[in-house]
Amino acid sequence: MAAADTRAKSTTRSMVYPVAFAMAVPKQKQSHSRTHKRRAQHKISAPTYNACPTCHSPRLPHRVCPVCGSYAGREVVSPRDGHGHDHEH
Repeated sequence: MAAADTRAKSTTRSMVYPVAFAMAVPKQKQSHSRTHKRRAQHKISAPTYNACPTCHSPRLPHRVCPVCGSYAGREVVSPRDGHGHDHEH
């Protein structure tokens, strides 16, 4: 019987959490107004458009121009007729 008791004690000791790893818990509940004030900054911004230096059409920064196919002053992609798909409609 003594052997069974020591095994049970050893498993329960391994399941005890160490005291050094206490989690940070707020002391009080954060009010609704404070929550809303914090979340007021979580908004989406409109995408910025730059003018293409070659054809001056609007394009997203750091991307190939969809109209002329140039990037960094040179033609990277050949511009296609229509809407840029390989198949026909």
